[in-house]
Amino acid sequence: MTITASGDPGGLDQIIKQMNKLVDIIHCTDHTGENTVIREMALIKVGITAAERSEAFQIAEHFGAKSLDLTEKSAIFMVTGASSKLDAFINMLAKFEIIELVRTGKVVMARGEQET
Repeated sequence: MTITASGDPGGLDQIIKQMNKLVDIIHCTDHTGENTVIREMALIKVGITAAERSEAFQIAEHFGAKSLDLTEKSAIFMVTGASSKLDAFINMLAKFEIIELVRTGKVVMARGEQET
């Protein structure tokens, strides 16, 4: 599980201490300032007509999104990346009817030989 928090360093230390007390927690680590990969994933179901389909797919291609499902009246796109990229993609799709939207939240992994 990845938890993102902002605030003073003392508050972060307190969060880590409280998390480490929980039985199901194996370890809790602060990755602030470390070299990490942080990504998020979203699935967006959009209501589109045949006339709107081309524009929706052009937007998806620009953001590197993948089409996972296509019907006469809808499409499901999957996009991964930074939160700002997902926000921009969702804003561009807002001109169509967004039927459903699911986001994972951030996931993080330390780069190189360092453990996460």
